Amino acid sequence: ESALRVEPRKGDVFAKEKFQTDKSFILFISFEGDIEGFFGIGLSEELTLKIVEQMTNGGSTPKTIDAMTISCITEFVSMIKGNLIKRFDEASINCKIQRADFILAEEIPKIEDKVLTVMARSDIGDFELNMLLKTK
Repeated sequence: ESALRVEPRKGDVFAKEKFQTDKSFILFISFEGDIEGFFGIGLSEELTLKIVEQMTNGGSTPKTIDAMTISCITEFVSMIKGNLIKRFDEASINCKIQRADFILAEEIPKIEDKVLTVMARSDIGDFELNMLLKTK
């Protein structure tokens, strides 16, 4: 929220039999420890470009996904990762981040467990938050 200066609003919440999306890109963060699982934030190409524009305070209005766009989104993933590590630490949850990447939807790891999906609406577009959390 703070990096993008947008206020997300919760939309539909539903379960899926496995991790799949119709979005073009995924911000994928997986972790293991006291809690195991992942967060996969599905983004359309349009939303990805709007995120970059928001992160650069309108200083860059990309038209395509290029090296600069990928670099900016990768920084966004790092910010989310840092916030997640901080939240785990504040809650005294011992977890290690396994992977934090910006990936194409077709590169989604094969995860056959049920996944919770929360749609979040914002002024810049709809985010699709997919998550799987398991405790040991």
